[in-house]
Amino acid sequence: MLRPTSVPAVLTALMRAARGGRRYRDPSWGERVPSFCSAPPPEPVIAAKEPFPVELKAGKTYSWCSCGHSKRQ
Repeated sequence: MLRPTSVPAVLTALMRAARGGRRYRDPSWGERVPSFCSAPPPEPVIAAKEPFPVELKAGKTYSWCSCGHSKRQ
């Protein structure tokens, strides 16, 4: 369970992440709060506008990058 004093900290962290690294003024504190994020992600690159076949193995966990900048996509 969150203590009442920790709720603003959690909300502040969520707001920082949602704003993509920009600074904002938290109305409850009245001061500028630096963000944990350095910059918003780059514009995505579309590799192809059609599906392509991929062989997957059962039981293996796969990850992918949706930005299009990965060298191994």
